[in-house]
Amino acid sequence: MKLMIYLDFDGTCAQAFDFYKTVFKCDTQDKTTYAMAKEHCKIDPEDASRLMHISLPISKEHVLMGRDSRSTQMLTVGNNFHLMLHADSKVHADEIFAALSSDGGSVHMKMKDQFWGAYYGTCTDRFGVHWMIHHCHKYEDQGE
Repeated sequence: MKLMIYLDFDGTCAQAFDFYKTVFKCDTQDKTTYAMAKEHCKIDPEDASRLMHISLPISKEHVLMGRDSRSTQMLTVGNNFHLMLHADSKVHADEIFAALSSDGGSVHMKMKDQFWGAYYGTCTDRFGVHWMIHHCHKYEDQGE
């Protein structure tokens, strides 16, 4: 299991990750805009060029990830990050998700298979911490 920080930006994610590339001396991966997802979900034209996901492996053990919020989402300092948990299996992802979203927590996106090939959902726990629970199917049989 891995825990990663996921940063949210209000349209400046690409610029921020260009900066982080110079700080950590590495290259970004998995750069996806909202426009690239238009076949899978409704996208406001204002959001088309915003980043839906980007990752930057800053060390062997850590990956910094980020995205731009959608134009309809209110982003303020304090709610601009998520903890992203990479679960070992779908069952493990479901268990963690259920525990985090219970007892006063809230579900934002139910756990389900996503178009990018992962099993994924988002929730906020009862303490106001935002979580992204993720399991990548391609690693399930490899013991990762």
